[in-house]
Amino acid sequence: MVFVALNLIIPAILSAITCIFGNIMHAWWDFYIPILLYVAYFFGMVFVIFLFMFLSALVMKKPKGDFVDKLSKFSRFVYQNTLFYLIFIGRVRVKREGIEKVPFEQRFLLVQNHRSNYDPLISGHYLRKQNISWISKRSLFKMPLINRHMSHIGFMPMDREDLKQSMRVIIRACKYLNDDEISIGVFPEGTRNKNDNVDLLDFKHGCFKIALKTHVPIVVCVLKNADYIHRRWPWRSTHVYLKIIDVMYYDQYKDMTTVEISDYIREKMLVEYQGLKDYKA
Repeated sequence: MVFVALNLIIPAILSAITCIFGNIMHAWWDFYIPILLYVAYFFGMVFVIFLFMFLSALVMKKPKGDFVDKLSKFSRFVYQNTLFYLIFIGRVRVKREGIEKVPFEQRFLLVQNHRSNYDPLISGHYLRKQNISWISKRSLFKMPLINRHMSHIGFMPMDREDLKQSMRVIIRACKYLNDDEISIGVFPEGTRNKNDNVDLLDFKHGCFKIALKTHVPIVVCVLKNADYIHRRWPWRSTHVYLKIIDVMYYDQYKDMTTVEISDYIREKMLVEYQGLKDYKA
């Protein structure tokens, strides 16, 4: 992706230019100088790229409400490249299974467990063909500037204490799906699971109304070990397991209630997640 390529190539070019025209190498034992230069330029580019991520949002209009009238291809470009860049910088190694089950030819509702802030980044990158946007807690939209990109790619803030606002989010998610604009990602646990002794929190059933109203497939996914990334970075890489468990089509769930869909999917996710316990980070 673009940001990673720039972060690798530009420091190499700048290091070579500095060595050639800076007259700083005088003997063979100066071999360490290009290495130090590359490292310095590399981290300099990290700063520049993150600065671009933030400042690029200045060209985007600040949303007047929770939603924007039109999604932005520019914000999607920044977002998709940022995902891969953060996975690269975070030293994340992702093993994938079941990607071939995903119906990339149509929009879908992605259902996933939630233990880390990296969760939507990883699945969002590897399922990027579908331009997935997430229903997220409102506090994430307090991040300055970045919240503009989030709104302009279809991220939706949900206030769980406000039933009317939650319904507006569900209606907007249905509109995005019906208009074939983006696919929608949800964390039915409702919040990050920070308890290492609990595999899955209880599900919030309401998010499955989106599928029942739009008849889209439900893609069921589990992630393992993403919560280790911040504990290991920067000294160690982290091996994350992404598994697409199942895809439920409308004919399979049309006669089920949201509670029945929720319980059925939670049970499948729980069994699969417990089966991944031997997969080491």
